[in-house]
Amino acid sequence: MSLRSFAAPVALATLIACLPGCGAMKFASSEPDGQDSVAAGNAAFDQKDYGRACQELSKAGAGAGAETLTRAGVACAKAGQDKAETSFKAALSANPAYAPAMEGLGQTALSLGDPARARDLLEAATKAGGRDPRAAMALGDAWLLSGQCDKAQAAYQDALRRDGGLSQAKSRLDATRLLCGTKKTSGASAATPASG
Repeated sequence: MSLRSFAAPVALATLIACLPGCGAMKFASSEPDGQDSVAAGNAAFDQKDYGRACQELSKAGAGAGAETLTRAGVACAKAGQDKAETSFKAALSANPAYAPAMEGLGQTALSLGDPARARDLLEAATKAGGRDPRAAMALGDAWLLSGQCDKAQAAYQDALRRDGGLSQAKSRLDATRLLCGTKKTSGASAATPASG
């Protein structure tokens, strides 16, 4: 091999390496970055493909923010995946006062059989401004499981105030009234007959 035939390719490679944008050429990864995962996850969520939405939004990581991580938790819960609790906890790490994440974590705790933890989280979510009627209904369930009928009824009524068309809250309120009775209002007592 002559020096000329060797020098030409070396010179060409050196020239290409020195050109802006060519020297440190990056090849596209088959793995989407955080932004792509969020976009793909949101698209899957909107299409009600919750399994894929859970997978993609969970890839976004802690830097994605509380809203995205909460959406990941909702998607995972709807898909029946165990990642829901992890996603809601990550959302609360990003923003400890984010009510939708507290609501989601509370509902998850209730589904995992921990009504006391669910009650604490759902009450905190309400104080933080949570507005999800399903969370209020879950709070009613947690109170009912704790034997607190009055508080369960109040939570079901709150769920109905948040969404008047929530038939599950209406039927649970009616069932709780049958099981526990209703509060009597003052002045509604029946008159007793006079004794003879």
